[in-house]
Amino acid sequence: MSASGPPDDWVVARFSSDTALGTLQSPGAGREVSFALEQWWPCEPAVARALQDSAQRRRLLLPRPGERVAIEWKRSSTGDDRPARITRLHPLPTLPAAPFGAWLRQMAEQVPALAAWGPEEWAPIFRDVDGDLEDAVYAQLADNPERHLAILAWLVSRAPPAVAERRLGWLSLTAEPGAVAVECWGGFDRVFLRLPRELVARLGARGLVLIDESGEG
Repeated sequence: MSASGPPDDWVVARFSSDTALGTLQSPGAGREVSFALEQWWPCEPAVARALQDSAQRRRLLLPRPGERVAIEWKRSSTGDDRPARITRLHPLPTLPAAPFGAWLRQMAEQVPALAAWGPEEWAPIFRDVDGDLEDAVYAQLADNPERHLAILAWLVSRAPPAVAERRLGWLSLTAEPGAVAVECWGGFDRVFLRLPRELVARLGARGLVLIDESGEG
């Protein structure tokens, strides 16, 4: 395989998920070349499998305009250099999974309303709202943050009003001006965080929420 241009000079210029076709651009060389999704190597297979469980996670696998790539080239039958394999220069990190309690403690480091949410406060919720919730809250099996967020989303409308106001006032089930959409499971699809965007970005960078970048709603 031959190389064409410096390996860090290429970026994704355009990509259509409808046609699975895109264009790479080398600003330094003033060149463009087309590619198909078959040439795209988004991340390690284990990470790709972890990203298959929701529409938002699957979107992370697709080429994104502006991201830098490295290209392995092959010579076509017409003598042109064509992409054989395209890889991200900044691979996607492995998305973490953790038990609900561990996730909640990490969230509380950034969202003070969640701090020190102990058994004495959970007990009346289990007793008066839903006893089955106790299994989810104290489960030791690691799970995705979207499923943990669904527990809190479910409590927004079902917890005692004083608890919902004190603990969950930063979480909305409907879109609001300034609120940031993040993915949620359990029938919610998305919920909205009444938090500064910089804070939500930190939560996303730490793998505690999955920010919805679809631009919908």
